[in-house]
Amino acid sequence: MQGIGRDGQVQVEQIEVDGQLSADGVPVIFHDAKLDRVTDRIGPLAARSAAELKALNIFQGGGLIMTLDEELEILAPSGLTLRCEDKPGVDLAPYPRIVDKVFQALAPRRLVERTVLTSFHLPTLRQVLDRAPALSDVIWLVSDQIVRPTSPDHVAMLAAAVGVGAVSLHHKVLDDRVLAVLRDAGLRVVAFGVLEDEGLPRSCTRA
Repeated sequence: MQGIGRDGQVQVEQIEVDGQLSADGVPVIFHDAKLDRVTDRIGPLAARSAAELKALNIFQGGGLIMTLDEELEILAPSGLTLRCEDKPGVDLAPYPRIVDKVFQALAPRRLVERTVLTSFHLPTLRQVLDRAPALSDVIWLVSDQIVRPTSPDHVAMLAAAVGVGAVSLHHKVLDDRVLAVLRDAGLRVVAFGVLEDEGLPRSCTRA
């Protein structure tokens, strides 16, 4: 996450990572539930140990898969905010104990208060809120599969039932009506899937 400072320079404020669990329960940073798209191996990430994952090669841009601990060692002294998405595994099934594992990595480095936790899975966010109310923020990433066949009122009802105060929807479904309903329900609303400033709904940038 970045912005432009008064001196015209890019200023990074947050670092976003996607957290998953290896077969031996180590939090690692990787976007896809399967390895096929960007590595030299195939199959579910969760089927391989952390050591096996770290031995893989990433095609796009090169590099290796990092553990969450390795990332936090770099982040901790920087002062930047961590935005961590607890990703699901294959078939969108949540990883057992991923919330506990993430907080076990955050707490010793005193990063809980500098962390924004996000997830598409509401029960996971319920665990997060129960575990660490001191988090910088908790945001529900609302999938299109929920938004399109239901209504923004239903989204607001689900968020309230869990206690989430912020939602993030794909920018293509964030029209003025949806924004108005969610904001009237007291929710903060942000967008995802934006690759350029022009893709951000204008009304989403209001304070």
